[in-house]
Amino acid sequence: MDKKIIVFNSELSAETVGQLINSLQNTKEKNIDLYFCTSGGDTGCKDVLVHYINNTLVKNKKNLTLYANGFIQSSGVLFLLEVNCKKIILPSTSIMIHKIKAYLNEKELKLTSKSTYSHKTLFTCTESENETMYELYRKNGFSEEIIDHVKSGIDVYINNEDLMKILNGSEVKFRDIKNDLPSDYIKFPNLLSDSSKFI
Repeated sequence: MDKKIIVFNSELSAETVGQLINSLQNTKEKNIDLYFCTSGGDTGCKDVLVHYINNTLVKNKKNLTLYANGFIQSSGVLFLLEVNCKKIILPSTSIMIHKIKAYLNEKELKLTSKSTYSHKTLFTCTESENETMYELYRKNGFSEEIIDHVKSGIDVYINNEDLMKILNGSEVKFRDIKNDLPSDYIKFPNLLSDSSKFI
């Protein structure tokens, strides 16, 4: 059986998502294996990729298998949960989830007559995105305890074993990062801080 293998290991941006969509669109093979790992990125670009895979790729009668591997963060986790295709979580997979934060660029901040309005609008939209995200977590088995930590602004790190328990519907208890540091997270010391927790 002919199969196309694509490896994505970049931040989600207009450029990288565009390149990935072009690769998916232009491949002649009907069966595609996508190995996916990302540090996160733009949620709007994530939405474009989800929409393309869930709609256009299906209409083109292509079969996508998504292999989650490595350390997947932020909007990359949302992509993993939202995309409709066969998914395989490899043993190397761990994740980090957190709140979507609002940012105003320098140009918007200089618009004195509209900056307050722009900030309020952006904040409202971001809060709406977060509520949608919390509901997505609930639908995929994440506990209210985990969601509450995310709401509080904490970066939540979840290793492979506990991720599989969550996705399989098993309850996972929280551990404080200061008191319990699993050996499989030693490889990410620069990502761990006093404001971080993982399970």
